[in-house]
Amino acid sequence: MIGNVWEWTQDWYSSREAPASFEQARRDDQEGQGKRVIKGGSHLCSPNFCARYRSGSRQPADPTLGTSHIGFRTTRSLL
Repeated sequence: MIGNVWEWTQDWYSSREAPASFEQARRDDQEGQGKRVIKGGSHLCSPNFCARYRSGSRQPADPTLGTSHIGFRTTRSLL
């Protein structure tokens, strides 16, 4: 899957372990709030900011952040 938005996940972000616990994410965050994982890539990406456009790319994001280039995907079982 490649799209034009970062995809929110429910995982907490840590550069040391994945998936991380909320406590680990808070320890790794400079503000001490904890960041969530976003995956994929955005139409606003540029080589000097982010050069990873694949669905497996992980990047931290503030969970209170709301922008036009972060979204989510839904799934449905057809069985």
